[in-house]
Amino acid sequence: MQNAFSRMSRHESLAYYLPEDADADMPTQIDPRTDNGKAPDAPGNVRISTSGDRAVITFNATPENDVVGYRLYRSVNGGGFQNQGQVVLTGESRSFSAYAAQGGNFAFYVTAVDVAGRESAPSATVNSAGVAPPVEEEINEPIEVPGTVITPGETQTDNTTTTAPGTPGQVSVSALSQGLRIQWASSPNADSYAVYYSETGSAPYTKIGTTSGTTMDYGVPSSTSGWFKVSASNSAGESEPSAAVHFQP
Repeated sequence: MQNAFSRMSRHESLAYYLPEDADADMPTQIDPRTDNGKAPDAPGNVRISTSGDRAVITFNATPENDVVGYRLYRSVNGGGFQNQGQVVLTGESRSFSAYAAQGGNFAFYVTAVDVAGRESAPSATVNSAGVAPPVEEEINEPIEVPGTVITPGETQTDNTTTTAPGTPGQVSVSALSQGLRIQWASSPNADSYAVYYSETGSAPYTKIGTTSGTTMDYGVPSSTSGWFKVSASNSAGESEPSAAVHFQP
């Protein structure tokens, strides 16, 4: 502004142009983060849990060092997604709390924003419909019998999985009114599935979400094109990803 003053014939003092609360809200330090020149990756592993009329959406941070925070978007009963005006800053707890009345269909996704103001593509979409309420954990106390102690379940067969599941097959991508739907066939012994995306079909593929089912909705414009892969995981590890499937609207 001082440079502008030097070219003006008349002007008020600098204090005239500043808001009254400038001394209270004006930044006093330079942000040390440096823009890397590209939009950040979408947040991964987005999850949802519900309690009463509240939904808690948690997510994994993106790896870029220039990300300053995250935004939450919500869709109600299949409508368009709207920014909820909530911000989680980098370094804070990676979770949002939002209204999601029982019986309604509320969908959410999360985006990352970097120091230059660039916003990532939407994360995988999570939906409040069909989310089961928390189940109380069963507490199995040892049964004391004179002369011995019997621990519940100690005679059961150990069913620990020792091999990773097979690669998911029959991967397909279809357009929705609000995003894309990726589907695949289930893999034996799989506990969860991860979906990966590449705009060009070349590496690297970015993980856009995980789910325990065989369908995932990706909250992007239905005009989005790209390549998708799916892998399956359990306690023993992750399968090889499926063959890449191309979607072109």
